[in-house]
Amino acid sequence: MYKIRKAKKEDIKGIAEVHVDSWRTTYRDIVDSDYLNSLTYAEKVNQWEKADLNHLIIAEDEEGRIVGFSSYGKERSEKHGFDGEIYAIYLLDEVQRKGIGSALLLNSIDDLMDKGFQSVMVWVISENPSRGFYESYFPELIGEETFSIGNREHIEYAFGWKDIERLKSMLLQGNRV
Repeated sequence: MYKIRKAKKEDIKGIAEVHVDSWRTTYRDIVDSDYLNSLTYAEKVNQWEKADLNHLIIAEDEEGRIVGFSSYGKERSEKHGFDGEIYAIYLLDEVQRKGIGSALLLNSIDDLMDKGFQSVMVWVISENPSRGFYESYFPELIGEETFSIGNREHIEYAFGWKDIERLKSMLLQGNRV
């Protein structure tokens, strides 16, 4: 059983740990290993201390350990015609494929809808093994960019849902490919 809730200031250390650990497992053999090895909890604590906790949801296990989180808000580039954006959903490797990602996405969508957002998008590295998670909810491919991490170039896809309520309905019904 996992609890999904809004993040609090005292959650930042756990969020930073999930951020680093999930990158190291998800992007192993994809992202430059020197880059992955350079990630530190302290650096991510500093990053998340500056974040808007009103747009951060965590998943915790029965012992209260943070095992995942989602970050979301206003679409950052303002060039794709979507008003909301899922910035990140990160889960520890051992809790993936248990419905936690869907629960984090649903709670993020709910909060965006409560704040008046009507559409949402997400950027996903093409080699990310979780890319299929987003694709299973039938997004529109709205963009593609090339960027570098360490000494490797990657393609990142922008997926979008013009109707945020339709995405919420799919999440609630478990409608996936």
